[in-house]
Amino acid sequence: MKIKEGFIKTIILFLTLLSTASLANTITVSASSIDFGNQEIFNSGVPVYFSITHASGTQDIVTLSNFTIAGIHASDYSAEPFPSSPIDLLLGQSITLPIIFTPTVTGERTATLSFYCGNCTSTQNFNILFSGSGTEQNVDYDGDGVPTTEEDLDADGEPNNDDTDNDGTPNYLDIDDDNDGVLTLDEDIDGDTFPANDDTDGDTIPNYLDTDDDNDGLSTIDEGVSDIDNDGIANYLDSDSDGDNTDDINDNCPYLSNADQSDIDMDDVGDLCDGDIDGDGINNVSDNCELISNAGQDDLDGDLVGDECDDDADGDGVNNIVDNCPRTANTDQQDDDGDGIGNGCDSIFDDSDGDSIPDGDDNCPSVPNSEQADFDLDGIGDACDNDIDNDGVQNQFDDCGFTPPVSATNPNTGCTLAQSAPCFGPKGGNEAWKNHGKYISALAKEAKIFVDIGLISNTEYNEIISSGAQSNCGKNSCPNN
Repeated sequence: MKIKEGFIKTIILFLTLLSTASLANTITVSASSIDFGNQEIFNSGVPVYFSITHASGTQDIVTLSNFTIAGIHASDYSAEPFPSSPIDLLLGQSITLPIIFTPTVTGERTATLSFYCGNCTSTQNFNILFSGSGTEQNVDYDGDGVPTTEEDLDADGEPNNDDTDNDGTPNYLDIDDDNDGVLTLDEDIDGDTFPANDDTDGDTIPNYLDTDDDNDGLSTIDEGVSDIDNDGIANYLDSDSDGDNTDDINDNCPYLSNADQSDIDMDDVGDLCDGDIDGDGINNVSDNCELISNAGQDDLDGDLVGDECDDDADGDGVNNIVDNCPRTANTDQQDDDGDGIGNGCDSIFDDSDGDSIPDGDDNCPSVPNSEQADFDLDGIGDACDNDIDNDGVQNQFDDCGFTPPVSATNPNTGCTLAQSAPCFGPKGGNEAWKNHGKYISALAKEAKIFVDIGLISNTEYNEIISSGAQSNCGKNSCPNN
């Protein structure tokens, strides 16, 4: 009897384990909840795909059933097609449901997708939470012609984080989304009340988000909405704003017509619109030579026309081209020496030192010397001649100034032999020679120096000594020698 009961218990345990093993099946889902974001009411959003997979198990098939979408906003969610009968999934097989959110009312909308897996092991009842927000249909909060949904540029369902011009106001509340000075509503060029489809320069950026609508290299805010050339196209949309046949991007004066593109100072700003045409650092308004660079602003005659551009720089009524003193007023144009230089500016008629001798005739034009003395006749007056006697020894080192020009002189003293050993007495003193011998001794000494430096020969030396010996120098009377 006991053996029979044990056998029965074993059979029951085996059946229990077998039953448990049969339930060892699992499924996985792609998400435990789905957020559908913002969606305009009565408009269906893009389907969100939800997947269920038979991931593992001892049985080849799991059965899914009782699919329902429930909750107070269940009608806002749908799946096409919606599974209306049990679905069998083989091991590794999946089913994908396209879930569509179509809100009927603004605000938060929630629901729950539920289904049952009868032969799954751990989880048999599944509940997937759906959430989303309904927004007003085609709302344009800032009234700029672009619906809020269009102003969600990154399409993340959150328009608050889209701020093209970074001014702190999101596009859907900003009446000038790109801050280019032209209201978004006014960038509806084709007049269809929808600015988002207007792209003048074809760069794929609609005008209301483009800071250079015509792609001419000039910002829309700088070009403005005026029409300089009156061609019916506002500057910010006109590739040639001033109508001078030079596109703005290449025009050195894009807002002033200048077909010649003249640019005197080569600074890439055309003369017509350059505040400093000649580039001398002086504004045109203050520049006394607007078209010729003259940073010094020199104006000799004080007529407010700079010398560089004044046809009569000295203001004497004679044009510079024919004026014989263009920098010195001389209405009479007198030119006494006929050299083409008027007396008023000819140095020959100047008297720099005020000695009544014109500089052109003055042998010392910078030192007064009305007597014009010139001992050595070298054309330099004694008053300004550093070597008056032209003996090669400058005055400050010359012991014997005014040496006759034809005389041989000692280059160290500037004296002739006769000046070095004068007959009347020793050089530089007022006393007479003590005797004739003293004179001959001094004469011989000086003559020897002249021989040594090559001024006289030995023969001339002997002749000089012989002549001195026959003279009366150093005796009671001394003839001139």
